[in-house]
Amino acid sequence: MNNKEIDTNIEQEYKEIIEKNRNIILNKQVESKQKKVQKENKKARKQKIIQMKYNFYKPIVPYPLLLDFEDVTYEDPIYLNYIKGLENTVPVPKYWKNKKSFLNVKKCINKKKYVIPQNILETGLVDMRKSIRNKEDNMSFKAKLREKLYPKTGKCFVEYQKLYDCFFKHPNEIEYLRFGELFRPGIEMEKKIKLNVPGRISKNLMNVLGIDKTLP
Repeated sequence: MNNKEIDTNIEQEYKEIIEKNRNIILNKQVESKQKKVQKENKKARKQKIIQMKYNFYKPIVPYPLLLDFEDVTYEDPIYLNYIKGLENTVPVPKYWKNKKSFLNVKKCINKKKYVIPQNILETGLVDMRKSIRNKEDNMSFKAKLREKLYPKTGKCFVEYQKLYDCFFKHPNEIEYLRFGELFRPGIEMEKKIKLNVPGRISKNLMNVLGIDKTLP
């Protein structure tokens, strides 16, 4: 055999190997696409079934506004909805179905700085701490080490009556969360809107406008 014939045979074998590999790769791609389509079909079927159940239970349930899409998967969604509508019930937080972990996202970027309340400022503790810090800044390194080894107590002395007035007579008003209200990031920045019933006027507004109870 000549060298040319050998080269042609090698080229043909090489081409056959490449074609086989291409066919194998194409078959794998087709199989993977088919599997994805099957999975998508399963998800779509589940969603359709849940949607049908949701549409079925929506008019039957006693509190349709409280019915969630996930409540349909419960054994008795009507009873679950009835429990949700009862008084003094704490709802499940909505972030339970989020993929991100709770408090993972920083939403309090524009948070206000902490301000010391007025009742604590009146005791004079802030001024005492400032004066002590100024003294420590002017001290030498050896004196600072001595204070760490042998600290002195009784530097900040405040009268008992001032502390009593601060925490008992003039306490700082703290806004606590309401019943059933759960903590979430940025809740301090939100404005609390009072729910007013339409058609009812307060007594102060009636006095200002000069409206009597006899008027319609």
